[in-house]
Amino acid sequence: PGEAKKVTVIPSSVALSVEEDYEFASEAEDDFGNIWEPDDAVWEAKSEAGTVNEYGVFVAGTSAGTYNQAVTATVDSKKGYSKVEILPGDPSGIIIAPESPTVVAGQTLQFIGQVTDDHGNEIDGFEVTFSCIVEIGTCTPQGLLIAGTSLGTKEDAVTASSGALSSSTGVTVIAGEPALIQVD
Repeated sequence: PGEAKKVTVIPSSVALSVEEDYEFASEAEDDFGNIWEPDDAVWEAKSEAGTVNEYGVFVAGTSAGTYNQAVTATVDSKKGYSKVEILPGDPSGIIIAPESPTVVAGQTLQFIGQVTDDHGNEIDGFEVTFSCIVEIGTCTPQGLLIAGTSLGTKEDAVTASSGALSSSTGVTVIAGEPALIQVD
């Protein structure tokens, strides 16, 4: 074959889980239509997407997302690319927001729960339900807290659950502005 005029990374797009490895291949084509698998391809990866070794073995990073031109093969100064979509890993925890909030007695506060993997990547499709201890007030399974009138901080006051996963956060209840000030 002649000098490479076109380089293709195979496949041109792949979906992998966090920290999963995958061996890419490359093809080169010259001006005469000759196609070959070059032994001298130089492999590179976007650092935020993962790493790749000299043989085209890519190891996905820990941040879920889509990375265009994540893997590059270079032959005779011509480049070919592959897009990599990194999918979250297995569910391992729940993030609760807001975390350790302060709320005025008698007021409401909406909590949100999100299932995540070991690296904090959000995983959609899981129902999260909430519960709270009576000392802090009442809450709906959807995470709406109605703060009670007992002031103070309670650790692990609100718990978010999804299947076998759960996570808790503390809540501080403070006094609100006085409704009436009477002066004699």
